[in-house]
Amino acid sequence: MILIERNIPIPEPKHSRNRYPFGKMKVGDSFVCNGDHATIRVRGALFSWHSGKMITDKKEKKRRKAMRFITRQLGGNSIGVWRIK
Repeated sequence: MILIERNIPIPEPKHSRNRYPFGKMKVGDSFVCNGDHATIRVRGALFSWHSGKMITDKKEKKRRKAMRFITRQLGGNSIGVWRIK
């Protein structure tokens, strides 16, 4: 039997949903990410963030679509991300 409980507070997430600072970056800003599979993780996150599929606010979607980023492999397990527009 499953016990149904009420009024139990939802715990805070253990990590931020916005792991990477794409939305806070200004043109010319950059950051470096290191670690195993960093390239795949960063590029995947950037694609998801930029597509805005989960965003319902039209202004926010338009703002994200106007931004442009470029990534470069920096050697080893490092990737750099630059905002260019």
